Amino acid sequence: MTGFGMTIMFFGMGCICIGWSNSPKNAKLLGMGGIMMLGGMFIGIGANPAKDMPNGSPEMVVLGFLLSAIGVVMMVLQLGAAKKSNQARADKMAEDKKIAFYNECVNNGIKECKSEKEIQKCTLIAQKHKIQYSNVSILFYEAKASVDKDIENRKEAALNAKKDEERIEYNELNKYSGFKGRDKRIAILSAERTAALESAKTLRNGAQAIMGASQQKEHDWAIHGGIASGIAGPAAGLAAAADIQAKNAQIRAQNEANAKAFAPLMMTSLSGAADYDRHARALQEEIEAAKIKLVSNDDAKTCLSKITFSDTKVEVSETGTCTVTTSAKLATPMIIFDDVDAIIDGTIIANIYEGKTLVGVASLVLPKYGIKGETKLKGMCLFCGTKGKTYTVEYAATNLWAMER
Repeated sequence: MTGFGMTIMFFGMGCICIGWSNSPKNAKLLGMGGIMMLGGMFIGIGANPAKDMPNGSPEMVVLGFLLSAIGVVMMVLQLGAAKKSNQARADKMAEDKKIAFYNECVNNGIKECKSEKEIQKCTLIAQKHKIQYSNVSILFYEAKASVDKDIENRKEAALNAKKDEERIEYNELNKYSGFKGRDKRIAILSAERTAALESAKTLRNGAQAIMGASQQKEHDWAIHGGIASGIAGPAAGLAAAADIQAKNAQIRAQNEANAKAFAPLMMTSLSGAADYDRHARALQEEIEAAKIKLVSNDDAKTCLSKITFSDTKVEVSETGTCTVTTSAKLATPMIIFDDVDAIIDGTIIANIYEGKTLVGVASLVLPKYGIKGETKLKGMCLFCGTKGKTYTVEYAATNLWAMER
């Protein structure tokens, strides 16, 4: 039993050595080897009689076998995963060879592999690419299928990437669609203020990093001189102190030169930070002003009736996403509470129709200061249309209000 335990332990040690020598190091192999080595040690020690344990330690042997079994299971799983990975690589290489073979056939004017001329040319190209086959005509059409599949996969990947981009833009356009009244403007201004403060902080941190990187720390000549004096005597101490002072003089000169060289960049960074700070303060003033803006009791339908639209377009991407763009303005000046100049703010709903059929809805979230003069609006309805078809728009609103300008 002891010999069996030692065998398991040495096998585990071998796994550790192999895992450690891999680049990068194989953590799974290291873990498996460690567990098996520990299991082997427990078996060997538990099976060996001792003075106070003439029958050894059965519990330790059981624990050792349990650990060894776990290690074996991990090894089997690792080998299975490695086999799958190797097979996947082999399949990919075979597919790549087929694609290269087919592309070269096409470049040589071969569209089908039926005539003697085409078969002979395909055979030579297959031999060039070292592809094994039983029938070159079958190989040609298999390769064509691989190329078609590869093209479809690339198209699908590009389409999915486009969808991801559109989702990001959609979320950005609709970020403030759920806000009402003063809260919408305050939320937008607050986000701008936070961004300004972050930009100021980044510029200041950058200036400090430049200063820190360009300045070397001077050495303490007294400490270095004292150490040398204690080891080799007063003369050596004085010499060491003088040497350190000379080096410090060089460091000071270099630090001064670096400070002059980087001064314009640091001044630009600090000046930019100050500009962002001023902008943040101005935004805070706007936030405070927005908190006391008057909001009328006019309903959303009344507010929508005050708006005119022009140059409305619906563009459909290859993903089927419909993007609605339009220009909007107030038909007449908006006055609330008899004498207060106002704007219309909120979200306009663009119902998208194919003929008389509603296919989707886009939200046109109005900008920070709403609508008064000519205002460009944009909204998206994800994956609701078909490229090449014609769509029309009808406007509606459930979240519009008139607010003091």
